[in-house]
Amino acid sequence: MNKKHPVARFVIGKAPRWLGACAVILISSAWFTPLAEEVASESETNQQERVIQTYGPVQALDTLWVIANRFHPNRSVTIYQTMAAIMDANPQAFPTDNVHDLHAGHFLEIPTGDRIRQIDAEEAYQRIVPQLGGTVQARTRAQQNAELAEREAQLVTLREALEQAQQDAERYAADNDAMQSRLRELERVLEQVRAELEASVALEQETGEALRLARQEREQLAQQVSEAEVPDWRWFIQWPGVLVTVGLLILLLLALRGASRGRDRKEVHDSPHKVATAAHLSKQDEPQVAEIDSTETPEHDASERTRSESVAASETGEDAEPSEAEALESQAPESTREAFREIDEILAEAEADADPDSDVDEGQTEDEAAAFSRDQQAAQLDLARAYIEMGELAEARAAIDEVFDQTDAELREEALALLKKIEDKE
Repeated sequence: MNKKHPVARFVIGKAPRWLGACAVILISSAWFTPLAEEVASESETNQQERVIQTYGPVQALDTLWVIANRFHPNRSVTIYQTMAAIMDANPQAFPTDNVHDLHAGHFLEIPTGDRIRQIDAEEAYQRIVPQLGGTVQARTRAQQNAELAEREAQLVTLREALEQAQQDAERYAADNDAMQSRLRELERVLEQVRAELEASVALEQETGEALRLARQEREQLAQQVSEAEVPDWRWFIQWPGVLVTVGLLILLLLALRGASRGRDRKEVHDSPHKVATAAHLSKQDEPQVAEIDSTETPEHDASERTRSESVAASETGEDAEPSEAEALESQAPESTREAFREIDEILAEAEADADPDSDVDEGQTEDEAAAFSRDQQAAQLDLARAYIEMGELAEARAAIDEVFDQTDAELREEALALLKKIEDKE
């Protein structure tokens, strides 16, 4: 096989084992194709042997070669064996036992395949070929046996290769089944891993959403705590009742502070000069009361009332207009009016208006004037604070501007702080 089929030798020697097995299967199928055809032809011939047994009548143009080729059963016998068998079965048609001496008009009996195989192929060859005009080449039985043995050896080799190829094919099929089973197992594991991965992704998303919600709740709680600890001015706007109450309290505090400062200013106005004047008047009243008799006229009583009213008016700092008391005083004796005129002049000097060219009022020291001015400036700043708390920023800024250039360093710092607060709110 290796000598007559070099392609098969190359494929089996060089290719992998499974590829060589496939090649052997293909080559063996091609090798056994003629044998299959011979078997099919033999079966067909056997069928014809049972149906067709004669041929005739023989025509003048018919030859034994043509008839033998027509009824040649298969390749298991040679054409020479078929011709010899027909001649032996029909001696009347071949009276001289020569293939060329075929008489027309006879019906020829066609022998069966078994009868044809009974004739030796070599004898038929040597009998028919000389009659056809050919040269017989002598072949020994040993050569025929050698060729037959070689063909049988080739058949054995092919059969073994075919069996090996079948075994390899079965093994490959088993391996393929195992690989398919393993592949299905891997697909199942892969599907399980994919499902676990999807579940993990879903869990991660849920965890992220829970963390986001927790973060939002924490921020909201922190904001609520900060708002509860440090309320700003917007909280008061949301509660008008509280805002009104706070405003009333601020106004009440301002009123109390104004009243307190009014009392302080009144005490400041009562300068030592005024106190001394009041003491002097009280000393002058004592001897006059001692000299006047209890039975004096009503005019004296009226003048006494007028004098007491003028003293009271001078102490309160009120500029009273001419009244009925002054009229009664004009009716008093001249000596009494002169005495009281001197006192009135003293009181007028004590209650005189401030000199526009002087920074200090008459009857008031410089320290008292500075303290009174500072109290007024502080009250102005308190008023600005109240305006800021009520949201009246323009009024607060105007109140600060009125006293900003007149205050000392401490009050100026307070004014600057209030201006900064106004700018922040704007």
